[in-house]
Amino acid sequence: MLKVNRKKYKILAAVGMGTCLIAGGTSAAYLKDAVGEVQNVITVGNIKAVLEEPHWNPEKKMYLHPGESTQKDPVVKNTGLNEEYAFLEVRIPKREIAVVNDDTKMKMNKESRAVFTFEAEKGWELVRQEEQEDQQVYVYGYPEILKPGEKTEPLFRNIRAVNYLEGDLKGDELLKVQVKAQVIQTNVEGKSLSLIYQEFLKQEQTDQKGESYV
Repeated sequence: MLKVNRKKYKILAAVGMGTCLIAGGTSAAYLKDAVGEVQNVITVGNIKAVLEEPHWNPEKKMYLHPGESTQKDPVVKNTGLNEEYAFLEVRIPKREIAVVNDDTKMKMNKESRAVFTFEAEKGWELVRQEEQEDQQVYVYGYPEILKPGEKTEPLFRNIRAVNYLEGDLKGDELLKVQVKAQVIQTNVEGKSLSLIYQEFLKQEQTDQKGESYV
């Protein structure tokens, strides 16, 4: 008799989200928090984690001019009882904009570009990158196993509006930058972060179809 296991290994996904909105205008972009929570608690069984942004203040009204940046530093903290692998997914909106090259100061042609940029900190590993029509998707894995109570280093410390030409963004449009945490229980030793994440994606797709592992 075949024994059907609903879960191949314990995972926690589609979890807490730290979101910021940009309202494009002719002179500046308005940055605010869409969720209203700095700490997003997530839990499945004994797998628990929290997505934190210590220096992101959702109450502070902020305008970003082209090329300006602000502090935004997502980290994942293990608040459960088991060791975990941590991943962070970042979704950056794209729009048809012209930009000024930071080095040459020359105007670049108008095309579909990411409206924001960030620089990943050393130690985080890029495990997936996807170019979609209206956004860029990045997934980074943290190489160190998180023991209970431990947290990752920030994936990045600042987010920056590209040096777009004023007027290219609609004044009434809100653009979201989404940061999503995903944690996986550590019973998949010996595999690279990329393989671990691929296994997670396969399981997530199978679960969504209502299928089971045998």
